[in-house]
Amino acid sequence: MKRKILCYILLALVISYNILDVYAITNDNSSNPNPSGELDNSQFIKINETVEIDKEIIMTLYLDNISYDNFTFKLYSNNSLEEVNTKDIDLTNFNNEEISFDYCINCSSLKTISLNYKLPTTIEIGDKITFNVQLVNKDNTEEVMNYRGTVTVIDTIKKEEEKEINDKTEQEKNMKGKSSFSGSGMNFSGNNSGSVSKSNASTTYKGSSNNYLSNITIKGYTLNKSFIKERLTYFVTVPNSVKSLNISATKEDSNASVNISGNSNFNVGVNKVLITVTSQDGRIKNYRIYVTRMDSDANEE
Repeated sequence: MKRKILCYILLALVISYNILDVYAITNDNSSNPNPSGELDNSQFIKINETVEIDKEIIMTLYLDNISYDNFTFKLYSNNSLEEVNTKDIDLTNFNNEEISFDYCINCSSLKTISLNYKLPTTIEIGDKITFNVQLVNKDNTEEVMNYRGTVTVIDTIKKEEEKEINDKTEQEKNMKGKSSFSGSGMNFSGNNSGSVSKSNASTTYKGSSNNYLSNITIKGYTLNKSFIKERLTYFVTVPNSVKSLNISATKEDSNASVNISGNSNFNVGVNKVLITVTSQDGRIKNYRIYVTRMDSDANEE
């Protein structure tokens, strides 16, 4: 009798375990790998973390990683969205604050959709642009996939300058180390009569380190922001007929030298004019003017 009761108890436990296990499987929301909706950008969208100030931000939507057959794509940003374009689809809703479009995965053979975001002229190096993306399942609007990312505006010239400084510092350290341990200048003998020769290092003045400009002017045009010597980046827009500018760069120190490059044969779109200031002691500072030459069919005043 006791043995039968024990068997019934064990059978009841096994049945209860199976019921609970089936319930857990059917409620794991397997159609959505993350029920909270917060997905890593590598799963359905990729936006680069940095962008050069004269380049575009590329946003790539990976359709194979989206579980919704029909969805609405919505893009928001803390900056104007008026300069967004794509060759893959038609943007149905397009304004400064939001971009959205409806898409049917089974209706197309596309694997990806790319959006190109052109930086506004008010952007400066070091600024951060935040994007919020929503994918809303049209068959069940309660299902939403979200993404939030930040892109930092950079300039490769600045990185090159930092690399040059680091390389120069490393070379100076290596040279200093070699001169400090020159074997020919030392005499070690078994007794205390040995002597160590030391050379007195002298510092030679190489000149002023001032590599600032005191002003930048362009004949017939105005920079997007007032000149400040610490501000290294500026923008200006010119008609299609303009292929070069009359730029005056005034150096703060008369001993410094100034060189202007890139100020000729402007292409349609964004062009970079580089004003390089070299101080008397050889230190370099680069000022940048991004010149946007308008398309030939644009309205010119």
